[in-house]
Amino acid sequence: MGLRDSIISDAADYTSDTSSSGWAVPITITDVNGLVIVVNGLHDKHHMAVDDEGRSVSSKSASISVAEQNIIAANPLFIIRNSITKEVVMKGYKVSVTDSAGNFSNYKILQQFPDETAGVLTFTLSDYAGN
Repeated sequence: MGLRDSIISDAADYTSDTSSSGWAVPITITDVNGLVIVVNGLHDKHHMAVDDEGRSVSSKSASISVAEQNIIAANPLFIIRNSITKEVVMKGYKVSVTDSAGNFSNYKILQQFPDETAGVLTFTLSDYAGN
């Protein structure tokens, strides 16, 4: 195994570790056609931000990070990338996750940030109230 393969494997392990020493949680992702997968990944939600003048303001931001290879392992037919451009096309997919307080939240993927060195996909999320 080369160095790049080791990086990809380590990133997949880190983002999916649900053991007592890991941070990962089960994340449900639904594509635009209704295909559903459950994959372990990292989830964070913060309620504090800083405005343009450096003052703390009340806001909410949420994101998830998942290893691309773990999505493929969950379902090889799940569409991650455009078949022609090879760009990630998960914007608008639905995400459901339970936070550390046990609160279940529904989101939609707002922005996508693929790390194509380590194979980790990070998404910023927006609230989604639909089913």
